[in-house]
This record gives sequence, structure tokens and C-alpha cells, in this order.
Amino acid sequence: MSVPTCEGRLLPCRSKNRPAIIDPKGVAQLLRAIDGYQGSPVVLAALRLAPLVFVRPGELRQAEWSEIDLDAEDGPRWSIPRREDEMRPRSYRAAVHTGRGDRHGPFFPDRR
Repeated sequence: MSVPTCEGRLLPCRSKNRPAIIDPKGVAQLLRAIDGYQGSPVVLAALRLAPLVFVRPGELRQAEWSEIDLDAEDGPRWSIPRREDEMRPRSYRAAVHTGRGDRHGPFFPDRR
């Protein structure tokens, strides 16, 4: 008895590289677009925080308040359990963004 296979039936997975913004003018344009965003306040907070912490979108989206220590001796700290290192916001502005909310559960609650 032969085992059925998917060989020849599935299309190969093709990954697509996403270009990075490396030109300073492109970065400035992105930051202006973020400031002009008119949608959900939760999405706006995530968009404003993303360029300050440089993490993957999924890591930012899955952040939990239990991972964030705003009162650490050496400054605010974000310990991401899915990574081996700790993330420290590189600016006071990032710490200000993390100072909002009710400080439990997801940092960016899902509104669906």
C-alpha cells in the first residue's frame, strides 16, 4: 500500500525580502507619516514606540506589562522572554510611551 504525498501538488513557498529604509530622508518621511496617522490610539502608540525600541513587529505586538520594569535602578527595562537579551529604551520618550495604560496584561490590547 502506498502513502499519498503532496509532491507536485503544492506550489513552492517563495519568500520575499522587504526593503529597509536606510536613507535619512526616507526615515524622516516615515516618522512624519506616523505622526499623521489618524487611526486607532493603540496602533498609533505602537507606531510611535517602534522606531524607539527597534524590535520586530511581532515582539512589540506581543509585549506584556509583566515584561516592562519602569522602576529599574538603571532605567526602564523591557525583558523580552522570547529573546535572551533585555531591551532598554534608548530614549526618555520611549519610557514615557511605556508609562501609559493599566499596567497588566497585553501592552497593546487587541480591540477585535
